Amino acid sequence: MAKAFCSQENFGDCRRCLEIACSILDKKEIMSPSWVAEAYVEISMIFETMNDFEIAFTLMKRTLAILQDLPQSRHHEGSISARLGWLLLFTKRVPQSVPYLESAVEKLKDCFGPKHYGRFGICL
Repeated sequence: MAKAFCSQENFGDCRRCLEIACSILDKKEIMSPSWVAEAYVEISMIFETMNDFEIAFTLMKRTLAILQDLPQSRHHEGSISARLGWLLLFTKRVPQSVPYLESAVEKLKDCFGPKHYGRFGICL
């Protein structure tokens, strides 16, 4: 529903839907952390679309905290770190972005090897 409101640029209703979704996810985090992490990523991207970067940052950081406890999700952790780093660069927060980008490079290298295409975009 939130995606539909966002595509119609009805941001007030979109935010309300996302707030409801986040409150539901808060209760489900212990039972299904990987599913909740995926949902937080989707929600953060909708907030990015609405140019509400602070909430997007918070949700991405929360996703990283969830993924740190799931060793089988290192590649997702690397992808989220990269996305967070690029978004921080986009908002001109270079010093804050560097640790996330460095972390993404290491995690992706560990998961996919040193020649993975995703690393080249981060290193450029």
